[in-house]
Amino acid sequence: MECPHTLENFSGKSVLCIDCRKCINNGTLTNSKCRKRIFSLLSEEPADMLILKKDFQRIYENIFHLQAYFSLVNSFKLCKKCSEIFKDKFDPIDFYFSLTTLECKECEKLIEQYKRNLNSLFIIRLSSLGKEKAYSRYFHPKLFPNLISSFIETKPPKNFIDSYKISDVNIYISKTSRPDNLYFVDYPEVKLSYEENKFISKTFNEICDKDFSGNIKNEITKIIKEKCNPSLSEILLRHTIGFNLLDPILKDEKIQDVFVDSKSQMVHVIHSEHGECITNIFMSSEDIEKIATRLRYISSRPLDTANPVLHTEVNGIRVCSICEPSTYKGLGFSFRRRKTEPWTLCEFVKNKMMDLETAGLLSFLADSNCSILITGPRGSGKTSLLSSLLLEIPQNNRFIIIEDTPEIPVSDFQKLGFKIEHLKTEAFAKGFEISTEDALRTSLRLGDSTLVIGEVRGPEAKALFEAMRIGAAGNTVLGTIHGSCPYDTWDRVTNDLGVPSTCFKAVDVILTAGTIRLGDTTKKYRRLLEVSEVKDYTDSPKFSNILTLKNSKLLEKLAKSKSLTMQQLKKSIKIRTEMKKHLIDKNKTSAKWTVVSNNKFLKLVENNNHDEAFRGWLNWLKISDRPQ
Repeated sequence: MECPHTLENFSGKSVLCIDCRKCINNGTLTNSKCRKRIFSLLSEEPADMLILKKDFQRIYENIFHLQAYFSLVNSFKLCKKCSEIFKDKFDPIDFYFSLTTLECKECEKLIEQYKRNLNSLFIIRLSSLGKEKAYSRYFHPKLFPNLISSFIETKPPKNFIDSYKISDVNIYISKTSRPDNLYFVDYPEVKLSYEENKFISKTFNEICDKDFSGNIKNEITKIIKEKCNPSLSEILLRHTIGFNLLDPILKDEKIQDVFVDSKSQMVHVIHSEHGECITNIFMSSEDIEKIATRLRYISSRPLDTANPVLHTEVNGIRVCSICEPSTYKGLGFSFRRRKTEPWTLCEFVKNKMMDLETAGLLSFLADSNCSILITGPRGSGKTSLLSSLLLEIPQNNRFIIIEDTPEIPVSDFQKLGFKIEHLKTEAFAKGFEISTEDALRTSLRLGDSTLVIGEVRGPEAKALFEAMRIGAAGNTVLGTIHGSCPYDTWDRVTNDLGVPSTCFKAVDVILTAGTIRLGDTTKKYRRLLEVSEVKDYTDSPKFSNILTLKNSKLLEKLAKSKSLTMQQLKKSIKIRTEMKKHLIDKNKTSAKWTVVSNNKFLKLVENNNHDEAFRGWLNWLKISDRPQ
């Protein structure tokens, strides 16, 4: 029985993969039987690289001399008798020695010429050592565990602009000839010894053969940590309960997005400091299918031809997976990681997404029962901005958050002491959850609450604007939607989503987030582009910049609802701005500090005017080393 083989293409390299796991031979080029079969395949299917899978993988990268040999001998034109003798020419050294002993007057000159040509090949020059020694010296395979079937460039860049470590993996960032950089992942599993590879393969097979009765993740973790030293256990954990080669990338807090495009194989990422990067990883079909299987298991949602789109969340990472017929061929993945805790307005100021005055205004608006719609393209920071506004709402409020894929860090808000009801709605997997529209209508019957909808996409828009019109019983209503500017958002809501145009008057504020590109460079930055109120509504709305704090109908309305004069309202905004400035100056910009700071000010302002409350707040900040 011949070992099955496949010919794959990774990064423009043709790779011959032979599965020797059911073969009685040892699956190496130093074995004469294996060598004959492999050389026979290479003569018919030229390849740049050879992978032999047995207990572990042997990867042969220096086989270009073999291709030169086959190209050369296929051009030989001997007489009919000699051609029959050398019909089996799959072993270069055997062929060369046979050629040196051949006596044929008709082919004598050609034989001498062919011998000279073959002598130029390195593998033939080694033949003086003897055949087996020559092959042993020539072929030095890299050893990979069978846990990996993808192609990895293993030689780190010599010149790199940044480097750091994620768990047991080294990361190098280097410049390339392309507009994007190289994000190089240096995996320890490609540097294992023969004994370590055998041990990993044996342990992995034991895990696969075991029947688990309880929590599979906990049981596998326990087995691995009992059997392996720390370095090997990290490798086994990511290839059993993790996301294989993508695992360390998804743990990198500097990575914002990870992409595996359908049928592309190349993994590419967006780095928070170095922008868009290609990687040294090219996923095989086998490893891609493993990731898809894991996502199906985690999400309890299908991913197949009947349900070709899967949305889910894994450990704070939003995942979108697509397959045929939504793709022309194969599976594709998009991983978007969020910050380990919610973004704050102070952090946005530090990262230059907005200025201090805007942060103070947004803090006031979030605390004033406004209907706020955040618009912007994908990746512009809409959900992060939404989360930062939730931190500005007093903790005596209860939130009802509606999402089809969890993006808002609800568990982090709950740890901070917020009261939250989190409703899960259907995405593309029909029949598994309630619709967003039904969830919105249900939320209006769940009691007095701040209403938050993760993203408006379809029919739920009518229910959201209904909630905005009635003010969700006098509370803040927030939502996000894709759009490029306030007018574009109005046009999409009314013409594409079918919401009556007059309903748009229910929106108090539209925040437009976006990304800007500096000149002809490839660097992109997130920015809050506009803070607008709906004004002078006739057939279509007129939008006005609210940042000037002048002639704002909304601020006049909010002043009345809060029993403030316009002077007092502006004083409140100014104080919130100063609070943000002091927190930034003292490097106290975390979500915890934002909540504790706001709580302290609210308690002080209950029995004092704004100036007295602010002075008290400053005194508190001076003596506070950490949030209580």
